[in-house]
Amino acid sequence: MPDLARASARASALATVSRPGVGPDCGVRLSERPADALVQVAVPAAARAAVADALGHALPDPLTAIDIPGKSTRLLWVSADQWWVEARDGTAPADLAARLAAAGARPTDQTQARVVVHLAGEHTRDLLAKGWALDLHPRAFPAGACAQSSLAAVSVMLAAVGGGAYDLYIPRSFAQSLWDWLLDAGAEFGVGVD
Repeated sequence: MPDLARASARASALATVSRPGVGPDCGVRLSERPADALVQVAVPAAARAAVADALGHALPDPLTAIDIPGKSTRLLWVSADQWWVEARDGTAPADLAARLAAAGARPTDQTQARVVVHLAGEHTRDLLAKGWALDLHPRAFPAGACAQSSLAAVSVMLAAVGGGAYDLYIPRSFAQSLWDWLLDAGAEFGVGVD
């Protein structure tokens, strides 16, 4: 019989490449930020009110990410009638998916499919500009904005979280190569790993 507790434990996709170290002149800081649950939901218009009640917050507008006040939950717009619900409070993906399905959404667990990398520091936007096609100036991409695009030829979701920091939602199979790219592209600014 398989050990289900061990099978459900998530090993970091960056375990072999992420080595903490912070130098004196770090213009960019990288860290992996675990998500307990990341569920994509398709929400028909008729179910939006019930899903909002289940979440305790309305679903965000296009190109918007919202951290629900008082909860460790982020909602990200993905595409028409599609959102991600990210829980960082110990919620199991199956429990979150069941709660959203009961409200009329069609959930798909993405927890094992994505790695979340947090970037912060005074040169974070300079680093991202080397491989991101969209304008990241705060007037064009303020805190609370999110978008999917290509970063160094990898399709990612980028969320501006405020204070010049960003979260990258990276497909797990590309996490190591994009991590290496971030380190290489950020070398001129000094990169620290938390």
